[in-house]
Amino acid sequence: MLSSRNKLLIITAIIVFGVIARLLPHFPNFAPMGALALFAVAFYKRKYLALVIPGLAWWLSDLYLNNMIYNSADGFTLFTADQFFSLFALTLIVILGKLLFKKVNAPNVMIGSLSASLIFFVVSNLGVWMQGILYPKTVQGLVECYSMALPFYRGTLVSDLIFTGVFFGAMHMITSFENKNKAITQTA
Repeated sequence: MLSSRNKLLIITAIIVFGVIARLLPHFPNFAPMGALALFAVAFYKRKYLALVIPGLAWWLSDLYLNNMIYNSADGFTLFTADQFFSLFALTLIVILGKLLFKKVNAPNVMIGSLSASLIFFVVSNLGVWMQGILYPKTVQGLVECYSMALPFYRGTLVSDLIFTGVFFGAMHMITSFENKNKAITQTA
């Protein structure tokens, strides 16, 4: 079994990898943030960290992307309306993960990954529609907003499935390796 210190280091390293992956050039909406939230809630002993760490990572990476990469003419951007909806989606994903991961297993990880993508899609696009900039605040505008967002959902869904598999798979491999090593040293 991994020591608490080693487990914390591994969890943190995987989250740092996820943040770096978000900052690298990628397909639209192909980002590890939903997977990071699920991973954090599954493995952090202190469950509030599952919201704080990915939330902070999301906000800091947005801060960098909005001000250094996208660099709008509006000057420095500390927080956007879109981020509110993204962080609300993250909160819902963490709550879902807390309910799902009383037992971490492949079916629960798959359900979590698929649900995280759907939660982010529904909440973030509701936010786009509620801002009233791109779509009128009518039922037709809401339908149009979700329809136009469907191509982006593909990136979210695929990235959540891939990153969730990588993060949870890496943790499983590391703990399995550690358990085998411990068993070998105890019998030697």
